[in-house]
Amino acid sequence: MSKQTLVIACDGPARAGKTTLAANFENKLGMPCLNTGKIYRALAVLVMQYLDIPSLDKTSEKVISETIKKVDLGKLDVTFSGKVFYAGKQYDELMTPEIANAARIVSNIKQVRAVVVEPMVIKMIEKCDYPVVISEGRDEGRLWKNTKHLGLAIFL
Repeated sequence: MSKQTLVIACDGPARAGKTTLAANFENKLGMPCLNTGKIYRALAVLVMQYLDIPSLDKTSEKVISETIKKVDLGKLDVTFSGKVFYAGKQYDELMTPEIANAARIVSNIKQVRAVVVEPMVIKMIEKCDYPVVISEGRDEGRLWKNTKHLGLAIFL
């Protein structure tokens, strides 16, 4: 395992400024940022592609959860620079309002958060060689509090 990485967890509701704060840490201090929102956005896109639907508005939590189980998550790669790849293909258009809405729906599913996203981001931190990173998104304070990695939690 790499050296111990500490996480500055930036947590808060939508549009509170988490991404702006994390970008400032990244740009001014050179601190890498892990944006869990991009993971939820990527999962939402993969579910919509798998189901061949333009929106998740009328899709049940059960269908979304079952679909995520069918997607090969071993092919999903999210970098600290915020790039998202699936099976080598880069996903660039993740910041549209439609995808943001779909990501909100996916992120509200506790099973997806607990079984897919949280283990994925913990694994990323445990494999990285950075001494300190910022992690921004939903429930970041709670997530990192339960690991040995929390250095600081900022709640907006």
